[in-house]
Amino acid sequence: MLRRWINPRLSYTVKEIASTEGGRVMLSDGTILESPRLTRTVRGCSRLLCFIATIGPGIENAVQRLPQQYRLTDGYTLDTIGSIMIEEVVETFQDMMREKAHMTGKGVTLRFSPGYCDWPITEQRKLFPLIDAGRIGVTLTSSLLMTPRKSISGVFGVGADAHNSSYNPCSHCRRPDCPARRD
Repeated sequence: MLRRWINPRLSYTVKEIASTEGGRVMLSDGTILESPRLTRTVRGCSRLLCFIATIGPGIENAVQRLPQQYRLTDGYTLDTIGSIMIEEVVETFQDMMREKAHMTGKGVTLRFSPGYCDWPITEQRKLFPLIDAGRIGVTLTSSLLMTPRKSISGVFGVGADAHNSSYNPCSHCRRPDCPARRD
C-alpha cells in the first residue's frame, strides 16, 4: 500500500569550496552560505555536496484525506512514516556518497540543512538555485517551505580531511531536546 504513495527522488550537485572564513562558506561560483557551524563543519573539505530529496506528494495527499474519514491516528501514523522515509532516503544517499568518497581516500561530514543549528532557513534561497529541484518536482514557497512537504534540502562536505573531523556542532548547542541532535 505504501509503495503507491512513495516516489523517492533526489537531485544534487557538487560545488567547489573556495574558502571557509568568517563564518561563511564561499563556493567557487560566488555563492556564500552563512553559518559559523556549517563553516567549521566543512573546513578542510574541497567540495560541498548540495542536494534536495523528496518522496513526493503521495503520503501528504493521503494524510490530508484521513481526517475527513475520522482516522486521525492513521493520519498521524502515516505522516510519521513519511518523515522517517524521507530521512532514510537522504541517509542512504549520504552513505552512498560516503562509500564513493572513501574509494578515493576522502570522507564526508555531517549533513546540514537550512534551519539547523545557526544556519538560517532564509539560506534556502541560496541553496535552491544550485540544484535542479524542478527535475524532481520540488518547489520552494514564499515562506521558504518546500512542496511536497516530505522533502529535505541540505549539504555536506567532501574532502580528504572530512573523515578525520571530529567536530559536531551539537556539542555546542544549548538545546538538549532538539529533534535533530546528533550526539
